[in-house]
Amino acid sequence: MFVGVESFQREALREAHKFQNHPESYGRIVELCRAHGITTHFSNIIGFPSDTEAGVLEHLRKLRKLGPDVASFYILTPIPGTHQYEDFLTQGLLTENNLDRFDATCVTWRHPRLKPRQWQELLVRCYREFYSGRDVAAKLLRWALARWDFRTASVLLAVGGYAVQQKLSFAQASIR
Repeated sequence: MFVGVESFQREALREAHKFQNHPESYGRIVELCRAHGITTHFSNIIGFPSDTEAGVLEHLRKLRKLGPDVASFYILTPIPGTHQYEDFLTQGLLTENNLDRFDATCVTWRHPRLKPRQWQELLVRCYREFYSGRDVAAKLLRWALARWDFRTASVLLAVGGYAVQQKLSFAQASIR
């Protein structure tokens, strides 16, 4: 089950007009999915205007404690054509003109608390820590020891494959 978690901070979600997100229910979602043999993929955004480095690391700590099977992390990116983009443009916060860089992995606007390099390092750290060998091994073991059915092999491949993909993509990026 894909869940657009985005943030554990209710206020950041409200400011982004994400009223449908309820951080207090994320743990129950993981619990219910596990009970029914359903994998969980939590999508996370780092760099809401109120975010700090400590806040992002606290988000990562909570996420790892909940233990969804898969997680993806994205840098908050104001997408052209949205109200957010227009707001950031009006406020003079946009720092990038090349629309190819509006891919949620590149810093495209001036954050009030995070420097661009610091922000990118936080993105890499989130992936590295969430997909640490220990965490991935625990998830794979949990699924391998669970009741096997027609989905189990695909779950093991998905969870393991996503972890390997993230490791390889960051290894490749560091070579460039």
